Amino acid sequence: MIPHMRIQGIAFACAAAAVLRAADAPAGAPADRAATEFLERWDGRYRLVDPARHRAPPNYAAAAAELKKAVLAGIPDEELYYRLGFCYEKLGDLDGALDAYGRAAARAEPKGFRGGVGRRIPFRLGLVHARRGSLREAASWFEKAMAAGDDSAAVHNNLGYCLRAMALKRRALESFAAALERDAALAEARLNEGVTRAELGDLAGAEEALRRAAALRPGMPDVDYVLGLVRRARGNPGGARESFRRAVSLFPDDARPRRALARLHLEAGMEEEAAAEAREAVRLEPSIERSDPDLGALARRAPAPAPPDEREAEPPAGRLLSRARRRAASGDLDGARDAYEEIIKEKPDTVAALLELAAIEEGEGRSDRAAELYRRVIDRRPELGPVWFALGMALERAGSYGAAAEALEKAAERLPDSALAAYNLGICYGRLGRRGEAEAQYLLAARLDPGFAEARFGLGAARAARRDFAGAIEEYGAALRINPADADAHYNLAQIYRLHAGRPRDAAEHFRAYLRHRPDAEDAARVEAWIRELAE
Repeated sequence: MIPHMRIQGIAFACAAAAVLRAADAPAGAPADRAATEFLERWDGRYRLVDPARHRAPPNYAAAAAELKKAVLAGIPDEELYYRLGFCYEKLGDLDGALDAYGRAAARAEPKGFRGGVGRRIPFRLGLVHARRGSLREAASWFEKAMAAGDDSAAVHNNLGYCLRAMALKRRALESFAAALERDAALAEARLNEGVTRAELGDLAGAEEALRRAAALRPGMPDVDYVLGLVRRARGNPGGARESFRRAVSLFPDDARPRRALARLHLEAGMEEEAAAEAREAVRLEPSIERSDPDLGALARRAPAPAPPDEREAEPPAGRLLSRARRRAASGDLDGARDAYEEIIKEKPDTVAALLELAAIEEGEGRSDRAAELYRRVIDRRPELGPVWFALGMALERAGSYGAAAEALEKAAERLPDSALAAYNLGICYGRLGRRGEAEAQYLLAARLDPGFAEARFGLGAARAARRDFAGAIEEYGAALRINPADADAHYNLAQIYRLHAGRPRDAAEHFRAYLRHRPDAEDAARVEAWIRELAE
């Protein structure tokens, strides 16, 4: 087994509605013949399942109407109710979604939510409860999803969000760690981890997690602002100022980073700059004058109106950006996409709109489109290393390994301390057959971040490939000391012990660990046979 580029998952981040970027795939196999025939016709007409095939804007209202007719015609089935809930969810009707998913659950629960659509019902119910603010119920459904066999990064991350909001912060950290074990590039889990660590007082750990989140998802809401708060709390005003300025450039209609910058400038004696930021913060959020009288007074000292053309253009663009974010937050990604496209048409250099639209496109599997948007950002801001990194990741998902390597090389130049950039560049080099360069990048990633288990795994695979089995054993062992639940590392180490090191007892031990962490493995029977052979 070789290391692979971690696909960036979609889950529930600090903004409550980011949860709706989970896999939207209302598919399954209803047992009832009438339901099966109806759904085949329904799929052929509406094609709401596969975004890559679906070109026309989805008509969720019409699709829901057809489903309701089928239910009234006497062919209720959990698959029909599940899809009806899905349509209601996309339409923003959370009460309707909750009712339909609940009816699907009532039919599927006696079977234990196993197989087909039944396995997906608890997850969707968790999402809807979370969006309604019923976090205890949401957590319960996410736990039911895991009990039904859904061990995805999204489920663990969403559960962690709920636990954190319920003040169970250490349990939340365990859930975020589980999510990252399953998808190391899940930026939302890194952001949630950073916020939780900051709340627990682990500022160093929080800064590291937030820095990784910013590298994984350039332009993700909240990450730069929270990173600035953490850096300020750690006594690093220069780093905090850099983070707040980046947040302002990406999200010009967010008053929070401007307010924080005003405070930093004031503390540094930069009164004119402080007043300018205070004025912008108050313009965006007038209630600041009441909640923070000192800042309000500071804002009144600095009228400094913007040039006429900017003053006329900026408010409409800001309103459109707010509308796009509200639609994304409600789960209306098609409406959000239209709003972002309108912004970009009017102001092609709006970096925040380009990045947020790219995130939506990636979440729906359109990596080529996301890569195009990242390139447009780079044309305007070539100094942004995280955007080069995101471009490389999108190109890799699209199968363009050569172009991905070129983008990641640019990212590594601009982010020389980024273990993630080095690691993913190593993956691309490996897929291009440049094994020596791949190993060098894994080694660099491990040096930059000694706790980066995936980099150690990559080194182990690279050394095994050139038959340095002693070196491979050392690196796989290091990966397991960091992450004892890495089933692939157990498997690879077991094979080396079995085939090349003459250590049958150690091989059997790691095969058992592999099956313990991956009980549903397709090769479980073969691995069990090896364990019996090794015992003999």
